[in-house]
Amino acid sequence: IIISALFRVKTASFEEIENNISACVKARSAQPKGKSMGSVFKNGAYAAGKAVDAAGLKGFKMGGASVSEKHANFILNDGTASSADVYSLIKLVKSAVKERVGISLEEEIRYLGEF
Repeated sequence: IIISALFRVKTASFEEIENNISACVKARSAQPKGKSMGSVFKNGAYAAGKAVDAAGLKGFKMGGASVSEKHANFILNDGTASSADVYSLIKLVKSAVKERVGISLEEEIRYLGEF
């Protein structure tokens, strides 16, 4: 529950606002379309998506969940994935990246239940 908030607004020209919006849209174009949770792993010294890609996991599927072909730090749901599918895929990705690339990934997401 939010009880109060303080916002600081900066005035900008129409052109500056358009440029900012264009930059955001361009940055999001690298992200896959479809049902996902957004970025799954935190970026550290090495970009998480590149580590997952280096482990050869782009497109890997478990049930209805798959590692995005477009950006490997996204797990997509084809509409049939269960939470167990997603959780199992995350565990497999973490294990494979550690084994094949030598990097320990940490989830950006938080779990609200047990699997």
